[in-house]
Amino acid sequence: MEADVQDARVVVDAQTARTPADALLGKYAVHTRFYGRERTTGFVDLLHEIIVIADITRDSSGLQMRVETCEDSGYLLTAGLRTDVRVAFPEKFPVRSFGLAVEGSSFHTTGEALPVGFTRDWPSTCSAGTRIPSTATWTQGSCECVPGTEPPSRVDDCRVIDSDQDGNPGMTVQGSGLVNAAQSVRILDRSQYVFG
Repeated sequence: MEADVQDARVVVDAQTARTPADALLGKYAVHTRFYGRERTTGFVDLLHEIIVIADITRDSSGLQMRVETCEDSGYLLTAGLRTDVRVAFPEKFPVRSFGLAVEGSSFHTTGEALPVGFTRDWPSTCSAGTRIPSTATWTQGSCECVPGTEPPSRVDDCRVIDSDQDGNPGMTVQGSGLVNAAQSVRILDRSQYVFG
């Protein structure tokens, strides 16, 4: 995988910056591009592009970076057939907050993985393997209490939520091309930002 981070450079006035870390304070538009290819056969290629606004501030625990998604799109190329994909409501993608560790002229984020389209917490009435009443429209009146911390594979899992508030389970991703359909996805976003 290759990542290209653009538009995140900082110009520093050496007379006003108290420390190298202070030079990072502010808001940035960050364009990240990921390329990937299936290692074994090369049968599948993908491109994933994300545009975010990163706001770097300082609090009592150090530097913090808050990230809001503006655009999340890409494509999947399978045997030469392309499907374009994009998050239907990127502005409703959950906001991520990171700690920022600075080492010389480089930095990296530190933070927990972010569940998207699901929550790690069960309803208080859940116990493993039971079904409980549910008001979510996609569950047909009840959901199952499925143990685990990974993204749910079933829409009737009680941890599934409607992240983008469009009435569908999870986060809606629209496909066009080889596949023309909306998919409701659940992911665990483990990404971190690195500069330098």
